[in-house]
Amino acid sequence: MRAIRTKSEVTDTEQMNGKIRMEGKLHPGNELAIARTVLANERTLMAILRTALGSFIGGASLLKFFGHPVYEIVGIILMIISAVILFVGIRKYRTIKKLIGAIDPEDWQALEAMVKKNRI
Repeated sequence: MRAIRTKSEVTDTEQMNGKIRMEGKLHPGNELAIARTVLANERTLMAILRTALGSFIGGASLLKFFGHPVYEIVGIILMIISAVILFVGIRKYRTIKKLIGAIDPEDWQALEAMVKKNRI
């Protein structure tokens, strides 16, 4: 089964709609777009985890190494903020992961056509 069809194999109806169906397979460019989207989502999660961890460590160090009550309050606030950042970040990652998995291959082709149209 071939993944790419020549122009002579594409029907007029498919050309008019701007979509080329390739026997149930994604266009190679669309597969790469999906991979880029998944990797971008994972990079975002890693950045959120790094931010939450940095905030937590900063708050814990303020609690541990400085005895002044103001530093302790700031440390506790930083630790709470880091927990919120972590929760929101993981929730956002899972939501986007579900959205990526729910996209139909035909929608990717339509999205690709729109992107190409706006570039010109």
